[in-house]
Amino acid sequence: MRYGRIVDNAVAEIVTPIEGFDIADCFAPAIVATLALITDDVQIGWVKQEDGSFAAPVVEEAVTPVVEETPVEETVTPAEPEPE
Repeated sequence: MRYGRIVDNAVAEIVTPIEGFDIADCFAPAIVATLALITDDVQIGWVKQEDGSFAAPVVEEAVTPVVEETPVEETVTPAEPEPE
């Protein structure tokens, strides 16, 4: 059995009990209270749904803004004449 430690409604860590032991035998009650039974496909970062199932997080694609470059006119400062 696999358990997910749920933090802010998402799987922050995946833990399994030692073979032959219950999860409550392996962790303190405060930690057991944050665990939820998960299936083999659930990964860290998956979000716990209202019905108790888990779903991969929605990753929004970053949109790179198009920046139009405006040509800048160069101004040339005449060199000062050298002293004689």
